[in-house]
Amino acid sequence: MTRTVCFFAIIMVMLMPFRGAAGVLKGRVMDAKSKALNGATICLIGKRNCILADDAGDYSLTLKPGNYKVVCRSEGFKENVFSLTMPANGDMEHDFIMDTLRNKGDNLENMLDSLHQPLRGIAKTLEVMALGVSVKLSTDTVKISALMDGLLNYNPVEGVNVAPKVEWLHKLGTAQYLSSAFAARYGFSNKHFNAIGRVAYVHEDKKWRGRYWLVGVNLGKYVFQYDYDNAVFPLFNSVSALLWDDNQLKIYEQQVSAFYFGRNYGNGLMWNLHFEYDTRIPLENTTNFSFAGKSTDTFASNVPSNLAALAPFESHDAAIIRLNVSYQPGYTYAYYKDYKVANLSSAPVFNFGYDKGIQGIGNSKVNFDKWRLMLTGSIDLKKAGILGYNTGFGGFLNSAYISIPDLMHLYGNKGIGIAAPYLYSFQFAQYYEFSNKESFYDETHVEYNLNGFISNQLPGFKQAKLNFVVGSNVFYAKQSDYYTEAFFGIDNIGFGKYHYLRLDFVQSWDSNGGRNSGFRLGINSRSLVSLRQGNLNSNW
Repeated sequence: MTRTVCFFAIIMVMLMPFRGAAGVLKGRVMDAKSKALNGATICLIGKRNCILADDAGDYSLTLKPGNYKVVCRSEGFKENVFSLTMPANGDMEHDFIMDTLRNKGDNLENMLDSLHQPLRGIAKTLEVMALGVSVKLSTDTVKISALMDGLLNYNPVEGVNVAPKVEWLHKLGTAQYLSSAFAARYGFSNKHFNAIGRVAYVHEDKKWRGRYWLVGVNLGKYVFQYDYDNAVFPLFNSVSALLWDDNQLKIYEQQVSAFYFGRNYGNGLMWNLHFEYDTRIPLENTTNFSFAGKSTDTFASNVPSNLAALAPFESHDAAIIRLNVSYQPGYTYAYYKDYKVANLSSAPVFNFGYDKGIQGIGNSKVNFDKWRLMLTGSIDLKKAGILGYNTGFGGFLNSAYISIPDLMHLYGNKGIGIAAPYLYSFQFAQYYEFSNKESFYDETHVEYNLNGFISNQLPGFKQAKLNFVVGSNVFYAKQSDYYTEAFFGIDNIGFGKYHYLRLDFVQSWDSNGGRNSGFRLGINSRSLVSLRQGNLNSNW
């Protein structure tokens, strides 16, 4: 009870700064010939607030009184930074006139931009192989997956497996479209073929950008990780399994029949309701091949012993309802002739999730109630940096019959030194080691990015634009079931305009006596590339 009271007291304190007078910075993004640049990104430097310019190149930001630096970015153009002082109850106008990279820029950027055509061709080929290809037509956009999205992998259950995915977006009108995805998968060792697809109808509000509703269906049979969040990255696991006999990808097959509904009100409130009826099928290892091991070596079981002790895993049916609601207060709006657009709020986001396993529908065996409440946001400390947090609690109200995929799994990480998503994961928590069905647990992620507050005083750090980051990730259910880690990192590593990397040293402690330490290399939150994770409507 004390922890709950303290938690909501902290929430109220965090919400207090979001009241008060504010002004609007608005204008247009154009090139040197006054052509509007729609889709340009306008961000507050040192904060997480970003918006996109609309089809006419117009933008609008609601700002509280104070000093700001606003940066505008558009592909093929140099960054444009504007410094301003926003008065109380006043508005300002500023147009961003963007210069192309070929006209201006530092020597390094121009050098990179003027590579010989063969080198540019090689770079483009590597990009397509890693990230896939996207084709845009008048009413359709098609994206085909590649290596980073699991096109070709290896694991001891399937052996070498090929898993192409295609995403298709089809416009039905000015505010209606079909969003769909299809995937197939074949394992050359277990000789299993699986295919799945989903289609959703999305209807947007023409007069309120960002406001929409959707309805969709998800049907087929596919291979899934035990962890709904897909914490194990298949490409890295393939390398680990082939070179070091270390396979962390634990999977099962599932026949899926799912329907889902969603609503985004455009004012910070959105929800998603998902009903599925699944047939779950356990899988076993079918090959021991690796480059490192002998023919007699074997991989660990596809069903870890600690998970088997927590929950049975047999072929069974599962009827499950999943509800997710999120709310972010503090939204303001920019009004245009025919529509209005919400300005992103800097208030924290509340996320509530509830999963209900329903026994007795068809042959469904599952019977559980799992919930989770999280608060995510950041606190601007001005020149001292930014404090980010993701904290909350959850647990099982009922666990009469749960299977391994229904357990609470920590978003862990082992891999090959690559960082898991910051503020949402545990960098050294071993996969599935802390999976549980506890009635109550706390989870907190805190990250303090000093944004040059100290590093700018050190020789060479300011010139290299490097920032220090410190923080901690904590999970606690009881004295015999906890995990914690602390980290210190250097952020914004790179050169020229490519400052996307981050390196952390991490030290962990846990209830099993584990004391792990090491480095994690990752991509910071400002990068242009992110690894796609599962969502409520599909996790394949």
